[in-house]
Amino acid sequence: MNVDLNSLNPDTMSYEQLLELGEKIGKVSKGLTKEEIEGLEHVKMKKKEENCPICCTELQTNEMGIRLRCKHLYHEECLMEWLKV
Repeated sequence: MNVDLNSLNPDTMSYEQLLELGEKIGKVSKGLTKEEIEGLEHVKMKKKEENCPICCTELQTNEMGIRLRCKHLYHEECLMEWLKV
């Protein structure tokens, strides 16, 4: 099966066509660099906070988290994985 790259509409493509397209164009990572990730504000939770926007579970006291410029708090593990991709 060949995909014509000039007339693509992902909304109308079959699963097989999307797989073939992915193989042709490869993976594009728009994640942050290691240095950018290391520069984020790491915080220790002082009290139970709101839910992590990524996994939707509560941020616990003494748990390490990251606060972004938007002031939202995230589990460190959740955000690190998400920012890489």
